[in-house]
Amino acid sequence: AYGGWATDRHPSVPTTDLEVLRVPSLRPWLRAETHEVLFPTLAHLYGFDSRDLHYMDLFLVKYEAGERADGTSAQRGLRPHRDRSLLSFNLCLSDPLDYDGGGTRIDAIGDEVVRPERCGDLVTHSGKLRHTGVAVTRGRRLILVGFVGVTSPAVDADFLRSVYAKLNVASVERDLTIIRKAMRGNAEANDAGGCGAALDL
Repeated sequence: AYGGWATDRHPSVPTTDLEVLRVPSLRPWLRAETHEVLFPTLAHLYGFDSRDLHYMDLFLVKYEAGERADGTSAQRGLRPHRDRSLLSFNLCLSDPLDYDGGGTRIDAIGDEVVRPERCGDLVTHSGKLRHTGVAVTRGRRLILVGFVGVTSPAVDADFLRSVYAKLNVASVERDLTIIRKAMRGNAEANDAGGCGAALDL
């Protein structure tokens, strides 16, 4: 893969990641997985047409216990954050027996951690829900992360505003601006350049 693993693609919430489009050999698999599994699943769960969905960013993430080759600590997890996309997913690429800890904690469902039971398990959620990548304490966890934009009249910005108001979320206007940009596939919708526009597999 050109460039290998990076830590500077998402400045506000850095991950040790690899942009999938830099791995040409993965494209046939991803194209099939996207159109046969991932987008139909998201469309079914959230009430969209799969044709309304597009990738804003698609990348491999590596969490691991221990140290890197240069002696610095490897990235074990990810602090609480919201994604710039309306929908997000992570697909488990590791055998869960190969690591301890890990998983996704979503504030809206409390302290429960969503952990895959097997390689290939999929976790989906609104990117606007605050969530955490729980730290790995042993081994290495690999996931495929997708930020998915939605272009659909089914996305009601006024309704979203009312929900945020009830929750007393101070950043509602900023988040709604991000959501509108995500709906348009605007390149400014993500911290990293080039991650907001629709990606072509």
